[in-house]
Amino acid sequence: MTNKLATILQNDAPLPVGKVPDWMLADSPSDIGGGLTGGGSRDRISVKGNRFRLVQAGVEVAKKDEPYLDVVIIAANEHVSRIFYKDKFDPDVKAAPDCFSADGVSPTEGASNPQSSKCATCPQNVKGSAITENNKKRKACSYSKRIVVTRVGDEDRTLYQMDLKSMSIYGDGVPPSHLYTLQGYAKLLAAKKLRSDILVTRISFDDESSVPKLYFTPQEFLKKAEYDEIKKLADSPEIKDLIAVDVYTTAPDSGTGDAEFQNYSAPKAPVAPAKEELDLDDIATDETPTPKKIAAKKPLPKPVVEVVDDADDALLNELDNLLDS
Repeated sequence: MTNKLATILQNDAPLPVGKVPDWMLADSPSDIGGGLTGGGSRDRISVKGNRFRLVQAGVEVAKKDEPYLDVVIIAANEHVSRIFYKDKFDPDVKAAPDCFSADGVSPTEGASNPQSSKCATCPQNVKGSAITENNKKRKACSYSKRIVVTRVGDEDRTLYQMDLKSMSIYGDGVPPSHLYTLQGYAKLLAAKKLRSDILVTRISFDDESSVPKLYFTPQEFLKKAEYDEIKKLADSPEIKDLIAVDVYTTAPDSGTGDAEFQNYSAPKAPVAPAKEELDLDDIATDETPTPKKIAAKKPLPKPVVEVVDDADDALLNELDNLLDS
């Protein structure tokens, strides 16, 4: 089935003036893109084993069989956080990281073993400061971005935290198939001056990746009544608490077994600090690889790709239909 909304948003032409209601438009660029331009007891969504798992009060209460989840992204922390474990990460042991930065700029107060006064000059932020199990050089300090979502079809409008890792934030997307990592998705919405909370977003797994990697795809606009409900949630005091990041709410729960942070061993020789530089090769593995199952894996349906002409009359008609439906 053709994804009409994704095709329209991907087109280079701006959305026509007056076609999109004011309540859909963002006052400032991309509300989910903060920090992307250059578990606790709360409800959250885990991606352990390439499956969406609903976790409430630290206990897994449901596992989704479908390789995708339709949500509304209500809010996102404005920063990309950083997490460092000196020793090899053990998913069965709940422990705070040695060093942690909520804003990705400097260690958060309370970090047990700060590695540097600034993340940009930290020796753990250098390629080669960690070696993977496959003997590849990586950065020992990993990335994390928190978003808050509610599931489409959930009458209770339960709010869930999701902590996204490097590959889901910065990794390569597949724009021709409308599959974006968070950074690419934020740029797509910002280009159209749209907020993330006015549409349904499909989050799906990259079925070619051995570790959980997520893609984001626009599905459809919300109806005005649906948006009014979402706005009440977005304006609630609970949202501020849910998007807040600290050492304790970011640490993985032993009950879920998520390899939330990098599973690296530190090299014996220290590595000299360097200027901050995001290298996609550095973030290729953020979590412990998921063992391959012998059973055949059901492939994720590939979206239909359409050839789009700039300012095509057909696109304007489709936009009219989407907004009127």
